[in-house]
Amino acid sequence: MSIRIAQVIGKMWAGGVEAVVFNYYRAVDHEKYQFDFFYDEDSTVEPPQDLIELGAQFYKLPLYQQLPKYIKTLRGYFRKGNYQIVHSHLNTISVFPLYCAWKEGILFRIAHNHSIPGGKEAGRNVLKNILKCFSKIFANEYCACSDAAARWLFGNHIADEGRVTILKNAVDFDKFRISEAATNQKRRELNIPENVFVLGHVGRFTAAKNHEKVVSVFNALKAMKPDAVLILIGDGEEREEHEKVEKWIDQYRVRGSVIMTGKVTDPQNYYPLMDVLILRSVLEGVPVTIVET
Repeated sequence: MSIRIAQVIGKMWAGGVEAVVFNYYRAVDHEKYQFDFFYDEDSTVEPPQDLIELGAQFYKLPLYQQLPKYIKTLRGYFRKGNYQIVHSHLNTISVFPLYCAWKEGILFRIAHNHSIPGGKEAGRNVLKNILKCFSKIFANEYCACSDAAARWLFGNHIADEGRVTILKNAVDFDKFRISEAATNQKRRELNIPENVFVLGHVGRFTAAKNHEKVVSVFNALKAMKPDAVLILIGDGEEREEHEKVEKWIDQYRVRGSVIMTGKVTDPQNYYPLMDVLILRSVLEGVPVTIVET
């Protein structure tokens, strides 16, 4: 009989943390382990059908800002699911689902940190530093995507004792064996001439991804390569952030040279088009896009 593990992943944005955890699930022995995924009700994508076919179950949760409702709902799911393991990927916010797991007597409670604070989120960083103090109260196992992420959330003492498992972000390399014909087809779809210089960025439209710097770098590149093209892959978790990116594109007068794809499920098909991939994230521990490329 397989062990069912509750994976609390927060928002599903078609990338980021959930992509990593989904990759873990695709790779495990499903006769030994099954994952159930718990995600926020305001997520912008639907659960992947291939994971459901492999045996995964998906459960929507109220937003953690509605804390009493969030805790009541999650405790109910944990109680009915009879889980032995809860693995929370919410960084500092893991204190809430792991509290629920502790209250339900779940034996293994894993806190997993995927990021470090960035300089552009002062308000959020205050909250993160407060919640950070509670990161070890209900967890009894610790994971992080890098040593820096481990030390920031769990502290140097626990990291130096070797109590944090560094679980590297993983991708399926076979997905990235893209044929030249497929690349040429994608180039035609996007109407990109064959010999122009292409700068690419992959990430949702949020302050953490630092799109303003990306657009400013592209503007400087245009001075040297006037026919260069910028591909922005992703979409905004908030309309306001999307509008900011649009404003910066107009401010730098590069509108005719920027391709905005929106959310895609196949970023691997865009990477071969890029001469350079640029990432200016202000807080990630190990960006999945870096691993993919």
